[in-house]
This record gives sequence, C-alpha cells and structure tokens, in this order.
Amino acid sequence: MTDKNVETIDITNIIVNNENARHGKLETEKDAILWLLSNNSGRLESLAKDIAKEGKLYERPLVKKENDKYVVYDGNRRITCLKLLNNPNYIGNTAWSSFFETLKKNNKNIPNKIECDVSDDIQYINELVERRHVGGDTGKGQLKWNREQKENHLILTGQKKVLDFTVFLQDEMKKEGLLAETEMLEHSLIKRLFSSNVFRKKIGFILEDEKVSYIIDRMDVLKILLRIHNDMAEGKETLHTLWNNKDKERYLKQLADEGILPEDSKENEKTSPNSKTTSNNPRKKVTFPSIIDTDFPIEAKTNEEIKIKAIWDEMQYRLKCAAHPYSLGVMMRVLLELATDYCLPKTHSSKNKNAHLNQKMMDVICFLEDESFFNKTEANNLKGTANIDINRLHAFVHDLNAHPTSQELISIWGKYKKYIINCMTYK
Repeated sequence: MTDKNVETIDITNIIVNNENARHGKLETEKDAILWLLSNNSGRLESLAKDIAKEGKLYERPLVKKENDKYVVYDGNRRITCLKLLNNPNYIGNTAWSSFFETLKKNNKNIPNKIECDVSDDIQYINELVERRHVGGDTGKGQLKWNREQKENHLILTGQKKVLDFTVFLQDEMKKEGLLAETEMLEHSLIKRLFSSNVFRKKIGFILEDEKVSYIIDRMDVLKILLRIHNDMAEGKETLHTLWNNKDKERYLKQLADEGILPEDSKENEKTSPNSKTTSNNPRKKVTFPSIIDTDFPIEAKTNEEIKIKAIWDEMQYRLKCAAHPYSLGVMMRVLLELATDYCLPKTHSSKNKNAHLNQKMMDVICFLEDESFFNKTEANNLKGTANIDINRLHAFVHDLNAHPTSQELISIWGKYKKYIINCMTYK
C-alpha cells in the first residue's frame, strides 16, 4: 500500500472536489460548496463555529495534487468551512457571507495553512475513502454515507456506470430542433432543479434504473424543458434562486400557474412510467411567448419541408415577440414565401419561384379558394391586403424607419396562419 505524505498547504491552493460521493458529479468547485451549504447547513454551521473557535483541524484532509493545486478526496466539509472563514465572499452568497464574516471577525486564530495527507495514488485514495465511509469506523467529525452516497462513490471510481440525464435530455431536444447543435443546457442548474423524482414528475419524466421514462407526452416534456432552459439562460433563475426545495417548489408552481406544467402533478405521480398520457390528467398546451401558436402541421421528410419546419420551430420556440421582433419580422417574410413556393407547383400556375411574392400568392389564394380551403370573404381579405403586408415585412429589413411591434407581428401571423397551414397541408 502506498504511503501518504503530510504537507502544510495554503488553503487557497486546496480545491473542494466537485466529484464527490455526497452529491455526485457537479460542474465546478463552487457548485460543490453550494451543495454542501444547502444540504448540510446545520452541520456546516456547527463545524465552522468549531474550527473558528479552535483555530485548527483535528483530522487532516486527504488530498491529491493535480497540476499546481490539491484536490480534496476526504474532508470537503472541513475545507469548505476553512475557505469561507478565510474568504467569506468566496461564493458570493449574501447570507453565508454574513455568517462567515461574523465568525472571522470574532475569531482571530483561523488558520490559512493546514496539514493535509497527500497521496498521488488514486487507487490508494479510493480504498482509504471507501474504508472510512462504506465500512468500518467513519472517523470523528465525518458524516456516514447513505445508500445514494455509496452509489455515487461506485460511480465516481468507475465501478458503476450512470446516465447523465441532462445530457440525454439535451440530445433529445437537439433531435427535435429545440436546441441548436452548439447550444447547451445549464447542466448544474437542471440537475439542482430536478434533484429527485419528486421534482422530475412535476414536468413529466422520471429517472429509474439509469433510464429516463416519460410519464406524459415526450414532446411536451421537451418543450417544458426548453422554457426552463430559456429562463436559466436569461438569468431569470440561477443557483441562488433555486437554492433549496422551497425555491424549486416556488419556480415550478409559477410554471404550473402559467399553464406550462401538467395541471395535476399528483395524478402524474400515479401514472405508469411507460404511459404517455392519461385521460384523468388533462393538460394545458405548452405555449411560448412567440407569434406562432401551433406546431408544424406535417411530418417533414423532404429537404424543402425540413428547412421550412426548422424555420417554423425557431420562430415558435426560440424567438420571442418582446425580445426578437426584428428577427421575427424577417423570418415571417421568409416563412410566407417558402410556404407559397411549396404550394405553387400544385396549383399548375404559370408563375415560377422567381416571380414577385404577391403575384405568386394571388395564384395560390385563388387555387385554395377553388379547392374550398377558403370561402370567398376570406380569400378577398387576403387578396386585398397581401401586397401591403408583404411590403411591410420587406420594410422591416430595408426601411430604417420601420420598426416591428409584437402586436403587429401577432396580427400578421393571425391573418396568414390559415393560408400558410393550407399551403403546407394541401395534397
């Protein structure tokens, strides 16, 4: 067995391990510190008070040198306390900063250097940590691992494989065009929000036996996740606003009140993991603050259909009236022309795709009227305003004095929604 060395190390050179059996794999050191503070707050407070009062540790942390820093493999709680006693603002949380600032002010013997057991043999480290936490004596001041934490230890040491459900869901969203290929979910925040099946069920999925199972319609779940991702990406929800279970409940209730979540989460919890919907659990349609209020009407198979659907999905799920009016104005003009060009060959019109959009639309509108997709009044309304609306959309690109508004874009979509859908669905 490899011996460990004792070294005196500056606390700033010691890193709290973000891959620890207590919480599994997190993104950063600060995520790990926040998890420890959130999930062991009472014990952390007592430990910090004891360290501040005594001015020393009674057990040496076990660390491994990685590059020019030392990563903790046993003693994350002690190192967390010491880091914040030396630098109360280290994680930027006001409540905890105040607590540690008071301890620092009232205790003058807080060490900034400590003795650590140092080993560069990861197998020896894993064996030692396992003996301390999984079997035998736990050691003074250490918390005994529960079943989940023992499982995390096996995962982190490569003895058991685990599904990263945030990566799985991210891939699912990319398959459906809800995320761009280069776009990433906020993995740490998603994991924090959905830390257990209690919270996962509220949006319609569970994690069991390293498998994601949908308990409502799969696309509904992915659309809800997109809304949550948008809130996180825009800074509306952060690590601090989703600090504990009460915060999570508050946010999920907000989504439920908006009609984003399934209406009756209690019914969801009773639903079989393999079921997609239940007649006893009516749900409001998942909606987003864009101008498009309905899903793409056909299954996209050809390159032309795939492109139109991609533009449609981007307008529906990614672009918002309040935040992206110019982008939506331009994309509306593109969608209108692509839908017209898609239907034009079916009309046997003499116009080709290089003709002016207004001329092509007149032929398509007349054709759809003849085929009884529009009544005479509907067709005349479109014919009378199409050229004006096309010029307005064109002006959003070229006229410096033309500024689209949310209401104007919603109105244009409402006027041409039936026309565009009929263009796409006519056989």
